Amino acid sequence: MQKIIFVSFKNEKQAHEGARAMSEVHTNVLYAGAIIAQDPNGKVVVRQSIVDRPASTLAGLLLGNLVGLLGPAAVAIDSGSGALLGAAIDAAKAGITPEFLQTIQKELAAGKTGVIAEVDEEWESAIDIRMEPLGGTVFRQTKMQLEDAFFEKEIEAHQAELARLESEKEANARMAEKQESAERNARLQAKIATTKRQIQEKENRLADRIRSVREEGEEKIALLQGQMTTANDEAKVQIDQRLKDIRAEYRMRAKKLRQALERRKKFHAA
Repeated sequence: MQKIIFVSFKNEKQAHEGARAMSEVHTNVLYAGAIIAQDPNGKVVVRQSIVDRPASTLAGLLLGNLVGLLGPAAVAIDSGSGALLGAAIDAAKAGITPEFLQTIQKELAAGKTGVIAEVDEEWESAIDIRMEPLGGTVFRQTKMQLEDAFFEKEIEAHQAELARLESEKEANARMAEKQESAERNARLQAKIATTKRQIQEKENRLADRIRSVREEGEEKIALLQGQMTTANDEAKVQIDQRLKDIRAEYRMRAKKLRQALERRKKFHAA
């Protein structure tokens, strides 16, 4: 099962030991990970990647999406400010809950150093047993695949707004007050142009997401195939099942995204 795991340590030395231990837990697949801490200005920074592929798609998704949320977004969620909704949506897009973000933020704010990782975890005890003697406190969450659905919902909302604006423009054109109507018409046309541009941008992001999902799946499959070459017979059976599950999952995700993009384009063209 794919999870986001955060392990909190009292200092960076312990975190490095914990990162090394996590990479040695062979019952799990470590897709991406890093040692993170909070600097004196409150910014969450990456101290070190704990995989050999720091520029990979998987590392980029984890570090870009998740670590990027751990500064202002986590504070906004915690403070109940006006940024609450946006921060919560961003957290959902990253596949985690706002509460999990808060937990990580509070641990780092207390001066601790953490190890954050995305893993395919078979048994929780395998990591827990390694982290406890090193002084690590483990927090984990099953990764939610909510991000894919957000893309279509965002486009759908913009398209609904566009339909409303165009309807208002048509009604406005029938008004008797010609001069006032022309002024309103110009304002509405500007809003329509902005909304159309936003829809196009969202459609482009959805197309990019389809590509990144395919790359993410290919990278995970390659990692598992690499493990297969050194695994014993029992482990090979487990890895083979994971390969089947991941192939099916990413095929389905890519298919749903393509269908979403086609639905939105057809609606936009209508």
